[in-house]
Amino acid sequence: NSVPQMNHMLNRVQERLWTDYDWPFLWIEVDITSQPGVRYYNIPQEVNPDKITKIMIKWNDFWYTCENGIGPEHYNVVDSDEGEMEDEVRRWRMADEQKKIEVWPIPETADQTFRIFAFKSFQKMVSDSDKAMLDDTLIVMFTAAEMLASMKDEGAQIKYDQARLHFARLKAMATKNADFTMGGSISMGDIGVNGRKLWGKWKGQE
Repeated sequence: NSVPQMNHMLNRVQERLWTDYDWPFLWIEVDITSQPGVRYYNIPQEVNPDKITKIMIKWNDFWYTCENGIGPEHYNVVDSDEGEMEDEVRRWRMADEQKKIEVWPIPETADQTFRIFAFKSFQKMVSDSDKAMLDDTLIVMFTAAEMLASMKDEGAQIKYDQARLHFARLKAMATKNADFTMGGSISMGDIGVNGRKLWGKWKGQE
C-alpha cells in the first residue's frame, strides 16, 4: 500500500527538518503550578525535553531564573531525600529519562509557578486531517527529491537544490521575524533586587 509508505516518508522528512533548525514559531511557554511536597513534575507533552532553554519561577509576585543543575552541595543545605521542604524553588534538573523535572528545594506550598521556555515536541501526522508543523511545500519538495533519487531519476538533484533554496529562504524569514531573546535574559541580580534567598539564607542576613 503506497499511502502508508508515503505518510511514513512525509513524517520522516518533517522530523528531520524539525530537528535541523529551531523554528521560532515552534517556541512555547508552558506553566506548571507547584504542589506542596512534590519533588518531581511531569514535562508537558507539548514540550520537547531536549530543547528546554530556561525555567523561570514566579514567587511572591516576582519572576526570576531557576538555575539548571542539582547536586550534593544543594542536598547538604536542604535535603530532598529526607523530605525537607522550603519555599522558594531555586534549581531544577531533568529526571526519569527526561520525562520529568526535579525541583529543589521541594516546595512547601502551591504558591509558585514554574514557566518552561522550550520548543514544541515533534507531532507526527497520523490522520488525513492532521496538519504539518512545518511549511508543507518544504516537506513535499524534500520528499519528492528523495523519491526521485530512489528511482535514480536525473531530476532528483534539481528538486533537491530547489528544496534547499526554499529551506534557506524560510530560515532567513524566520530569523528576521524572531528578533527577541527566547526565555528572556534578565535575572534578579540584573535589575538590582536585593534579598534574594540563596541556599537557605537571605543575602545580607548570614
